[in-house]
Amino acid sequence: MNSSAPRRKGASHKKPETSWDYQIGFKSNWLDNHLHFNATFYVNDFYNFQTNVVDGDSRDQDGTPLGLTTLGNAEHARIRGTELDGRWSPIERLWITFNAAFSDARWASWPDAGAPSDWAWSSGSVAAPKSLSLSNMRPRAGRP
Repeated sequence: MNSSAPRRKGASHKKPETSWDYQIGFKSNWLDNHLHFNATFYVNDFYNFQTNVVDGDSRDQDGTPLGLTTLGNAEHARIRGTELDGRWSPIERLWITFNAAFSDARWASWPDAGAPSDWAWSSGSVAAPKSLSLSNMRPRAGRP
């Protein structure tokens, strides 16, 4: 590694990502083994989730935002969902299979997320935001 090479802003060492996974489910057979049904429910919590971060401070010589991305950490991300599958045999030698899945992925906490690059503009009376809060929380009185 060349330690004298110039480093881009935000390109420093990032925190390691940690994941906690919780899962519960069941497998079942019904109707003399003619109906099989399985279900699972899961929650994954990611702390210091490594993701692309938009650098809203970088601008070209005309002052236009560049929207450069670097690797950074989001404080807390959560994925939760359910998966269902099964098969049914209404008559001999015929199996009808089915499955379904639902996943809900959210930023649980990322208070200083960079604004998306399509939010960058340099004209008009309203300035483009440099960061957003993707914490899924409403501001409270006395709190920014």
